[in-house]
Amino acid sequence: MKRKSGPFNIAICPPPGISARAMELSRLLQGRGGLFTLNKRSRIPHVTLYMAELPLENVRRAASALKDFSSQTSPFEIEFLSYKENKNGYVDVRFRESPELLRLHKRVVDLINPLREGLIRNRDREKMGELSKSERRNLELYGSRRVGSRLDPHLTLTKLREDQGRVISGLPQHNFSFRVTRIGLFHLGPHGTCRRLIRGFCLS
Repeated sequence: MKRKSGPFNIAICPPPGISARAMELSRLLQGRGGLFTLNKRSRIPHVTLYMAELPLENVRRAASALKDFSSQTSPFEIEFLSYKENKNGYVDVRFRESPELLRLHKRVVDLINPLREGLIRNRDREKMGELSKSERRNLELYGSRRVGSRLDPHLTLTKLREDQGRVISGLPQHNFSFRVTRIGLFHLGPHGTCRRLIRGFCLS
């Protein structure tokens, strides 16, 4: 009998003011061809640390591990770099890869990867032939392309129906730097969205 599993995301939860700015820009981009708009419940603003397919029976263990880890992890600052429109249509807020951020990412991967039990999301498995050697290796070892040196810290505002090239040129120049004090375990939705928060964890 096939085990039940699902896609999950462990991500940084921005503070309310940063989330409000992200939602404002997401609504603005909807009028420029955005496929989704960020909100507080089903497309929640976040900065991904690790996406993984997990057996449903291991989700509680993942939450427990993240709770213990978070209680021993200090808050830190994350620095806004720029807006970016990717070639595949995603419009992102980009952040600097600080040592503190990379350590947080690595610790989360080390904790959660064993609970994945080798599972890979179907959509990633289907694209295996299109990936670079390092991306394929990450998928095989961690079930995610964006691990280690391939981490790209960002907050996605939306995905455009088609690449527009200059859509970010007119966006208001908000400052998205903030202090990281909370991470969350989320159900992963379409286009990399966080569609529901399972549990949040405060850094202390």
